[in-house]
Amino acid sequence: MTPTANIKTLLKHYSSKKNTFLIGFAEFCDYMHRYAQKYVEEQVDLLPYVQNTQDAVNKNLEELILDKSILVLNPDNPKKAIVVVQFFIDKYAITYKNISNDPTLPFPMSTDLPKYITGEVYIKKSPTEYVTAVTDEASAKNPQLFGVSFGQDIPIMLVPSTVPISLINSIMLTRVRLMLRREEHHDYFLKKLRVSNPGKELSVKTFFDNFVSKPLSTDDILKNSGENFYYWGQLCHFIKQDYEKLKDMTHEDICVLQAIGIIEVVVAFYRSKTQATQKKTDAFKCLDQMLLNPPYYYSASDIAKFSDPKGIPLLGQYSQEDLNEWLHEKTTTLESGNLPGILIFKTRDNITYFIKKVKVIPLIIKMSADARDMLFDLIKQEWIISLKNFQQLPEMKDQEKFEIRLREGVEEFQPVLHSILNSNFLSLINFEMQNSKTMDANRVNLFINGNLVPYSQILMLSRQEIMDDIKIILPFWYTSPFFSKLVAFFLGKKKSKQKPKQKTKSSDSYYSDEDDDKIEAPKQTKSPKEELKDAASRLEKSLVPSSSSLDAELKVCCNRWNDRIGKPERENLTEDVNSLIRDYLRRAMRTLKGPSFDSERIEEMADSLVTSKELSPIKDKEALHRYVKLYILRLIKNIK
Repeated sequence: MTPTANIKTLLKHYSSKKNTFLIGFAEFCDYMHRYAQKYVEEQVDLLPYVQNTQDAVNKNLEELILDKSILVLNPDNPKKAIVVVQFFIDKYAITYKNISNDPTLPFPMSTDLPKYITGEVYIKKSPTEYVTAVTDEASAKNPQLFGVSFGQDIPIMLVPSTVPISLINSIMLTRVRLMLRREEHHDYFLKKLRVSNPGKELSVKTFFDNFVSKPLSTDDILKNSGENFYYWGQLCHFIKQDYEKLKDMTHEDICVLQAIGIIEVVVAFYRSKTQATQKKTDAFKCLDQMLLNPPYYYSASDIAKFSDPKGIPLLGQYSQEDLNEWLHEKTTTLESGNLPGILIFKTRDNITYFIKKVKVIPLIIKMSADARDMLFDLIKQEWIISLKNFQQLPEMKDQEKFEIRLREGVEEFQPVLHSILNSNFLSLINFEMQNSKTMDANRVNLFINGNLVPYSQILMLSRQEIMDDIKIILPFWYTSPFFSKLVAFFLGKKKSKQKPKQKTKSSDSYYSDEDDDKIEAPKQTKSPKEELKDAASRLEKSLVPSSSSLDAELKVCCNRWNDRIGKPERENLTEDVNSLIRDYLRRAMRTLKGPSFDSERIEEMADSLVTSKELSPIKDKEALHRYVKLYILRLIKNIK
């Protein structure tokens, strides 16, 4: 044995060497003194046992007494002795191994212990507490002797924690099986089961015969779900009911009652475990189905907030650890050599999203349609502003520049679509789809010669279409290249002839001519509403890019946060949100003044609305927050 200073290990070793559970205190102190002298150079922690052996031993024994590892007899007597519980643990572990080979052997009882130590060397537990304790991994690290108490006049059964619960199950079931194989017991209890379950006689007989005649399937019978748990409960109840009526119980009768007491708890344990497993399985099935619902892509925090159709959160029916393992498995396990069923992508703001593989193409189609309308209006507005200034943008004539503008627009206003179009898995999905034998309504070819098709083709948006729409709106001299260049030429010439105004400043004045104009101009008083509208106009300049408009930005934001499928549903949701903002603004108008209506004030108003209960189901809070601010500005600007 390797030298050690662990007194628990040394007690176990000395007890085993002497083949006794009872060790004299003085005898053990002498052993410790000699042992420490021999190995102190190899194990420095043994030094206290060399210098003052009894004090060192007493100090360490106190900890062992608390965790029931030892029992000290006659503590204040010269005949002080130590009872080593590990001796009984090892002894009864061998006993249960022998019982597994010979089921007729009796179980260890508390009555087998010497009377002077009865009840002191074991930890008393009910059957339920015992099963719970031995299924805990911590019990294996700290061996203990349990005394399982069944109440009434049944003796306490001694079971070491080192004996696996599977071996105990097998022993108890074998004990009950031996009893049921006897003809008088077999027919009697089978009849009681069949009478208690009318209409299920065949099912009852199958359960009974499987248990009595097929010992190899014992573990499967216990773990199976369904009616077996109910039949087990009835069978245990009938056996216990009959045996408890016996007045003079034999040792065998006691063993049967003890076995039934353990089996009842084990069956209940497996039943609750099976129900929990089934509940978790159903929750994950629900989660898998919910990932097929719009908007199809979800972050980890979104998935953690899922609820079942009854409104009960799924996180709780499974743990966060279970969820992480499930997502890891679904995103890494290949399906028949193809991509996993759930894919991962990241947006430019570094948010990770999960999406079902079968929903990637439908999502691209949906978001491309949304992006088309949004970019059509946005680019058209940009081009109109440029043409009114008799300027030509590069993307108006150059298709490559037009593609770049579309890609930038998708990246800015549809970051999810941009991330998917540039993901590593899209080409593989396209390959799987093109090689699939089954017909798919969403089958589209997004790649040509291994390269993604142009954005104009994905969005079904062309330069000519935008220009044709602009020609309907603007007079021909803005859109005609000849007139546009001619007017631009004369405007440029006229501007070059104009001389800049000279500003004079007197040596004793601190103001420019413009300042003088401002001072001399008569002040015009404005109404509160006009002041508020002016403040809204100032805020609009800071919130809306010069190349866009308030209405265009509102539409962009609306397309981002409104993820409903179908035009009626989208319009209804938008109107609900708009109504909520209008109602809120009506109340706020009582205290809202032009001078106090600044960026901080509108931020507070938007925060109050976005965090309200009514808008909590909307996921894209950032887009909704911007939409609320822009819509408030629009309402204020339109005040009559």
